[in-house]
Amino acid sequence: MELDEPIMDQRSKDFNVTNEGGVEGTIRYLKNINGLWFLQQLRKVWNERGLNLSFPDIIAAVKNSDSDYAVDAKDDRFMAPLDMEKEIIAYCKATYNVELSDIGDIAKAAYNGLGILYKEILEQFEAITNKNVHTIRMVGGGIQDQYLCQKVADITGKKVVAGPVEASCIGNMLMQMKALGDITSLEAGRTIVKASFDQKIYTQQ
Repeated sequence: MELDEPIMDQRSKDFNVTNEGGVEGTIRYLKNINGLWFLQQLRKVWNERGLNLSFPDIIAAVKNSDSDYAVDAKDDRFMAPLDMEKEIIAYCKATYNVELSDIGDIAKAAYNGLGILYKEILEQFEAITNKNVHTIRMVGGGIQDQYLCQKVADITGKKVVAGPVEASCIGNMLMQMKALGDITSLEAGRTIVKASFDQKIYTQQ
């Protein structure tokens, strides 16, 4: 969240939130959590076994899955595992007493876990800041995973605006343009971005 002032109370400390300096004196109130890396590690394991799966292949398998289990994406076992698939299977065995083996079922447990994690984090942000978030903006390479974007909208119940992909590069460019006098304000730069790059909107289905 972009804030005017840092929030450095006990709740922020307990929630392990960062008050990072942002553009024009603003505060980037943020928390680092699992993201698409979760799925990248799954794909890495599968492809090391010779399955040669693309993300579209994995998503197609997820859409064909009737399973609806979810892992706890903030569990330490998922931070840097040697074998993400093995950890997901073990978690679901211990938590639900099921033995997942299908690629779609395993990946879906990861997607569901990410969606639930985002909802939990968002609710914590709303409670600490006393602000009601209506829109989640997703940027970067992860937005190319449309299934993930839709999953976030479905689980959080919030509108998701996805794009642009190269957000960091574009933001850097805008601030250089402002320093050079090519744009007059951050708001003007954001208006240019909105008009220049496609953004896809996802709502709860």
